[in-house]
Amino acid sequence: MTNTDHIRRLLLQIGDGLNALRNRCQDAADEGSFAEANKAVAWAQRELDAIDPEALGEAYDLKALYDRVHLIVVHLRCLRVQLEKCEEAAEAALDAAKRITHTLEESDSADADL
Repeated sequence: MTNTDHIRRLLLQIGDGLNALRNRCQDAADEGSFAEANKAVAWAQRELDAIDPEALGEAYDLKALYDRVHLIVVHLRCLRVQLEKCEEAAEAALDAAKRITHTLEESDSADADL
């Protein structure tokens, strides 16, 4: 016989993890982080294409490109944080599912011993 209260609590934990994951994914989509990073890459490429190496005279001539590449780095850092939070939520749900499996296996083995 299984401990249904324990399993119920674990199922609630899985639901909490999935809700957190859904919210994180929605937050990332709402912020448009992927789309914004992609736009930043396109703008940086345009800046790069516009640079004439022979016309470069000082560091300021690279400022626009530098700023665009820096923006890409910022977007990627934001994406990494979002993905890490999504991964944490998914791992918590997976851990709860593993604990349910373990509980069920222990219950089956105890029933077999009877």
